[in-house]
Amino acid sequence: MKKSSFILKDLSIRKMAGFPLGMKALNNLAANVNIITGPNASGKSSTARAIQELIWHNNTKGLSLKGSVLIDEDNWEIDVDSGRVYIEKNGNIDQFKGLPAKEGHQRYLLALHNFVEGNEKDLAKEIAKQSIGGFDLEAAQESLGYNSKTSIRSAQEYKRYELAFKEYRNVRENQKQLSDEEKSLSFLEEEKQEAQQAERRYDFYNKVAEYLNARLKHKQLKDQLNDFPESIRNLAGNENELIQDYENALEDCEIKIEKAKKEILESKREFKELTIPENGVSQKVIAELDDRIAHLSDLARNIQRLKISISGLQEKENNALKTIDPTITAKKWEGINIKDVGELDKMLQNANQVLGEKEFLLAEIQELEKEAKEFKKGEVKPEIFTQGIKTLSDWLKEPQDTKGVSLQSLVILFVLSLLTIVSTYFFGAFGLIGLLFIVAAFIFAYSKKGGNSHTHKVREQDFSRSGLKSPASWNTENVAHRIDDLIEKLSVIKETERITQRLDTCKANLGKLQSRIDALHNQRNQWTEKLQSAPGFPKENSNDFSSLYWFLKNIIQWQEAHSQRKALEAEQTKTENHYRDELNKINELFANTNFPKAIDFREAKGVLTDLKAQESTRKDLFRSIENNNRIVSEQEFLRKSNEDKLSGIYSKIGIDKSEKSKVQDLINQLVDFKKIDQAFHTENQVFSDQKRRLETHSLYEEHKEELKELTIDLAQEKAKTNKEIATKLEEINKKITTIETKIRERKKGNKLESLLTEKEDALDGLHQLYEKNVKEATGDLIIKELKKETQHKNRPEVFKRANEIFNRITLGRYELLLNERGDTQFRALDKSLNRGYNLSELSTGSRVQLLLAVRLAYVETVESTIKLPLLADELLANSDDLRAKAIIEALIEISRDGRQVFYFTAQEDEVGKWQSHLSKTQLESKIFRLNSDGNETLSTDHFDTEFRQLNFSNEVPSPGGKNHHEYRAEIPVPSYNLLTQNASELPLWYLIEEVNLLYSALKIGVKTWGQLESFYQNDGIIEELNEEKFKQFSGRIQILNRFQELYKIGRSLPIDRTVLQDSGAVSEAWIDRVSDKLNEVHDDPHLLLHALKNREVSGFRTNSIEELESYLMSENYIDDQEILEKEELMISIQALISKLDIDTKALEQFLKRILERT
Repeated sequence: MKKSSFILKDLSIRKMAGFPLGMKALNNLAANVNIITGPNASGKSSTARAIQELIWHNNTKGLSLKGSVLIDEDNWEIDVDSGRVYIEKNGNIDQFKGLPAKEGHQRYLLALHNFVEGNEKDLAKEIAKQSIGGFDLEAAQESLGYNSKTSIRSAQEYKRYELAFKEYRNVRENQKQLSDEEKSLSFLEEEKQEAQQAERRYDFYNKVAEYLNARLKHKQLKDQLNDFPESIRNLAGNENELIQDYENALEDCEIKIEKAKKEILESKREFKELTIPENGVSQKVIAELDDRIAHLSDLARNIQRLKISISGLQEKENNALKTIDPTITAKKWEGINIKDVGELDKMLQNANQVLGEKEFLLAEIQELEKEAKEFKKGEVKPEIFTQGIKTLSDWLKEPQDTKGVSLQSLVILFVLSLLTIVSTYFFGAFGLIGLLFIVAAFIFAYSKKGGNSHTHKVREQDFSRSGLKSPASWNTENVAHRIDDLIEKLSVIKETERITQRLDTCKANLGKLQSRIDALHNQRNQWTEKLQSAPGFPKENSNDFSSLYWFLKNIIQWQEAHSQRKALEAEQTKTENHYRDELNKINELFANTNFPKAIDFREAKGVLTDLKAQESTRKDLFRSIENNNRIVSEQEFLRKSNEDKLSGIYSKIGIDKSEKSKVQDLINQLVDFKKIDQAFHTENQVFSDQKRRLETHSLYEEHKEELKELTIDLAQEKAKTNKEIATKLEEINKKITTIETKIRERKKGNKLESLLTEKEDALDGLHQLYEKNVKEATGDLIIKELKKETQHKNRPEVFKRANEIFNRITLGRYELLLNERGDTQFRALDKSLNRGYNLSELSTGSRVQLLLAVRLAYVETVESTIKLPLLADELLANSDDLRAKAIIEALIEISRDGRQVFYFTAQEDEVGKWQSHLSKTQLESKIFRLNSDGNETLSTDHFDTEFRQLNFSNEVPSPGGKNHHEYRAEIPVPSYNLLTQNASELPLWYLIEEVNLLYSALKIGVKTWGQLESFYQNDGIIEELNEEKFKQFSGRIQILNRFQELYKIGRSLPIDRTVLQDSGAVSEAWIDRVSDKLNEVHDDPHLLLHALKNREVSGFRTNSIEELESYLMSENYIDDQEILEKEELMISIQALISKLDIDTKALEQFLKRILERT
């Protein structure tokens, strides 16, 4: 038999333990493989549980779930809400058929630790266990202590019983002699029973007398009530006031109706005086006129601006020509277009730059030559000055004829020398000024020389040979002065060299610049030849760059102004043509609305203002007519309502309208009637109580026939007689007590009772031993029978199917071999190598594949008609690539056979492995990511192959010419519950009458008002749906919301067994009986309380009823307000309709469709 796949398409978790606000829905689940990933506590386990609860409903308390399932071509909707489960098949209530037993739901959960633990023996045992659904019968037998051994007579319990019974028998024989003394008590007991019976009969006949007396009074009062007219029972006493109120209300209605009709006639008269079309002008046309006239005004301003700009440019052209030559006219320049003006401008800019550079170089050369004359170059070379300064410095360094120099002075001189060297390096000749500091140091360090040493003479001779003038005298002061002179002259020589070098550089640059100047003169001559023919070209200074620049500047100004003017004139012509076209379109719109044409934008504005005023007046008149029509309708409705109520009063009290005076007569009798009626009800209660007490008496059934002829006197006589007999009871009791006391004295001691207790205890122990033996033996037999049953019934079929699956998911490589002789043994046959393997020799991946095959084989064996989804939890955890590959391929093969697979993991690397394998298949698969709050951030990862299967339209039957009612039979239309559902859940069939529009919406998956509203507000486009229709639909929904709000007042919400349990008022002992009664009253809490108060659930306590009622009211399951009458509800709805621009006839049909299917 072919099995159907159970494909979960959508899952919505609205409430669940750990997720009180629910989770975002998982929509459009893949038919083959779904990967659910996310961090811990993100809702993976809750999602797995939710899937199983949708299927089996094991523990739905506190859950709120919704799912969509596809089985073959049938669409199933499952709604679970705190114990209540609703299942629909193609829009009709139905139930799943062919599901496996609830107890086996864990077989569909796959976890890695169940498949990879244990050695070969354990694995063989696990395979055998999986073959019967994962049940371990041996473990169950050991845990429960079942065995075939029974305890025999040697058991301690049996010996204890024998001993106790022997002692008891001996004592019992001794007590037999007491029995004779007890025989005399039997006669007294008979007399006692007779007296007790007489006491009961006395009580019975006494109640009979009371009952008959109450019945007599009840009949007398009933006869008095029957003397009053029957209609007085319907009298409230305020009928006269109500009649007057209704008559006044009718008169008020007539006045308002007449006034409204007059105002309607006046509005229609004013309506005819308007020139605007009767249907008015649409806002779209007015908006178009506003836009066009505003645009026309802009065009007029643009034309005026263009004229002003053109005039300014014309004047700019003329000024440019006059600047060149006052005699030139614009016509001479009309056809002239000087090309390459940009190149000329560049040439002039370059000329200015080059000539500027030339002037700068000439000025600098002149300045340098002037400076060079001031520094006459000496004949002495700079090297001689440097040598002379060094010789004089060495002379100063030689020791003088003094006491010498301190070490501190030498350090200072050394530092000064270093500073001089550094400054000379960085500042050139100016750095030699540091020598002055050295000389000063020497003067300070040495005292005056007393006489020259030999070294000084050598230094003096060396200086004389340099050809330089010697110091006036060779002492420290004159030598130092001479060093200063030499340093100064050396600086002058250095500066002269610098000026000379700079002068040479400037002259060289001037030579290079001359070639550029010559090139510029050539370009100037070429431009002069080109421009000589131009009107106004300067003939006299044509070789001057400035005259060319002046001429060029005016040409450019003229050309720019001329080009801009031509462009603006073209734009003006285009704008004027646009202006005329726009004015013509505006006049066409005016003509369509019976208004005159306008000649310009100002007149158009005036006509539009008049049009708007008339349209506003038309709308006001139309609203006035509608409002007054509504008033007429409402007042006529009220008039009819008041007339009905007035007629109802007369009808209720049975008086004709023409006999109004009789109403007061009837009211006058009301006080007496109420007194007698009150007395009757009081006596009726007494009568009922007496009757109930009598009927519950133990002697009632025995004397029931006698009561029919019994009078009050006879009953009282019988009561008296039995009372006399009953008075002997006390005396009889005394006699019995006396005899029993004597017997007890003779039976002093309690040995018999003790022995009897011991015997009973021993018997209890023996009985417990018996039960233990029976339990263990029975359990052992059951386990053995189960082993035999599973071995000979399920296992062959399971192993055969497991072998097929194992062979398929290993791509034909392995077969499973079974040997059940002795201990169960398994081997795997490698078909490619034709070699058998012990289970210990298989890889972990192959072992997992094997156990998956056995588990799936068992699942398929217990499934009859439906393939249910498999839920795998991190089967790849800590797996190497080979094992992961084996597991994934096994699950892929399972899904390829039509079974939906859900894989749950928190590891991204596992997701990557799945993606890698799934991308190579054509299977439909999806990845859903959950965030840490459990509210999934559904980032759905599709594979390339999946995009080929994306559909943005639904398969919906085409209307094919059917009307709205007929089309309903072609599409699923769920009923709508006014108490428990809101308007966003309303199926579109109720709302949309146009079948083509309904078909267009359903085709793109928009099924309810909530979906349609969201789709439209997000700028979605549906064929034939426009703003006006959407406005009508919104108005109907607004009316529906108000209708539901009023309808719910005073009405109870349905409850279920879970609500009873949550209340705490219904214990486990009563929950089944109270739940059954709740089902009888169709889940109505108000009717349930009524039934409980009427004792329809016998024995249920009053305080529990009150507690349940309090809970239901506090949780708003019961609304204690009065249900609104239809008239009140309709008045509120009519008031809302009056504020909306809505088609009332279509609205009536809309509400009628909902109420018919509620």
